[in-house]
Amino acid sequence: MADDKDFDQINKLLTDLSLNGKISKNQHGVLQSSLKAIFPSSSKDCDSRLHHLQSLLEKGQVDLSGEQIAEIRTIVSDHFQAIWDELFVDYSTADGKKMSRAERAISKNTDGNLVYGEVAFDSFAQILWCQYLSLSPSAVFYDLGSGTGRAVFAAMMCCDFRKAVGIEIVDCLYQASQQVLKKYENNVRESLPVERQKCNISFVKQSFLEYDWSDGDLIFANSTCFDESLMNEIAKKTSQLKEGAYIVTFTKRLGAEFQHLRLLDSSQYQMSW
Repeated sequence: MADDKDFDQINKLLTDLSLNGKISKNQHGVLQSSLKAIFPSSSKDCDSRLHHLQSLLEKGQVDLSGEQIAEIRTIVSDHFQAIWDELFVDYSTADGKKMSRAERAISKNTDGNLVYGEVAFDSFAQILWCQYLSLSPSAVFYDLGSGTGRAVFAAMMCCDFRKAVGIEIVDCLYQASQQVLKKYENNVRESLPVERQKCNISFVKQSFLEYDWSDGDLIFANSTCFDESLMNEIAKKTSQLKEGAYIVTFTKRLGAEFQHLRLLDSSQYQMSW
């Protein structure tokens, strides 16, 4: 049976593999035992790709290719995505869009900045696991405009965050995130690896321009529909972050005129738009 730390061990080792292309003999043994614990040879989930990877590990190969590293990542990602999908079974992305449109129609709010969009788990996991992000186990995550909470829970499952906070101003989406959080606390938390259980998850109903997220280590904004003015306001608030903090935005970049910011990477990922 898999130990609570098996998935965390694999995630940490994959960081070394991504950066160096190989692992130490000791790390090799940990990776081999962790994979076997999660997917024993008799497991129906142990497909041909994993059998091949396990055979390489048994032969002592430590210089896995980028494709093989990606396959291990996929195995870990699929495990957590299944939990994530079940967590949001009552609040699909389509449901979130419908709720958001209905509330904005009732209030006659035509602010394009409030148009609803969500993350895809596998793509968001790739971002969180990229080589440019170096996060400590005490890191803090913020989602600016968190919707029903999908990015917050994905972040918690992929990394060892001490705290993960979603900030949402649309009431129906905030209320939905509270229901998902309740489901998580009652049905999911205790089934996760110990390090994931330690994360303090919360949601607040407020404008993220008014909320203090200056203690954040990783700030996320699903900013595809944000206008230039809002992006500039976000950029101004990032000046309050500690040195070395990261901010991830979608589609729109923060202004180049803000000298305290440095672009590390720009890539394309599939999301819900």
